[in-house]
Amino acid sequence: MSYDYILAIDPSGNFNEGKGTTGFCLLNARKTPAHAIMLTCGIQASKAHTKEEYWQEHLNFIDGIVEQHKNIIIVIENFTLDPRRALAQAHSEMETPKLIGILQLYLTQHKIPYVMQRPSEVKNRWTDSILVWKKYLQQRGHNYILPNTNKVINRHEKDAVRHAVHYSTFKNKEEI
Repeated sequence: MSYDYILAIDPSGNFNEGKGTTGFCLLNARKTPAHAIMLTCGIQASKAHTKEEYWQEHLNFIDGIVEQHKNIIIVIENFTLDPRRALAQAHSEMETPKLIGILQLYLTQHKIPYVMQRPSEVKNRWTDSILVWKKYLQQRGHNYILPNTNKVINRHEKDAVRHAVHYSTFKNKEEI
């Protein structure tokens, strides 16, 4: 199935372990690259009082987007434990995988289509320079901005852009 809108999420469940930021990107798959990205934003754990409040903000945000945009799919960056970093994760509360599980359950219960994408699928394919060359982003000094908005985006939002663009380019196809 082909979707008109793609909401990509670069999740960070880290509330106790570093106060993470989840990046979001809403992409209109029917527009040209310079006009495709409708918004990016980050939800910051540091602004919430509890991890449950932080996680609920994600669900509320998704609800608002899905209510406004029909024919949408959610693309979530998957979490896998890298063996090279496994020892560094010892004693971790694994908050990001918990958040991903909450998102998956919520989307399933509300019959909102979603897919998971591995970071390795998109990070090498969609480098910053390629996103700029393809006109999904513009570079100003050391910052990246959305075309036509002058909005500076953070690295989490940029990773969400990578996921949205990847899904739109390679997986959002009409069935034959």
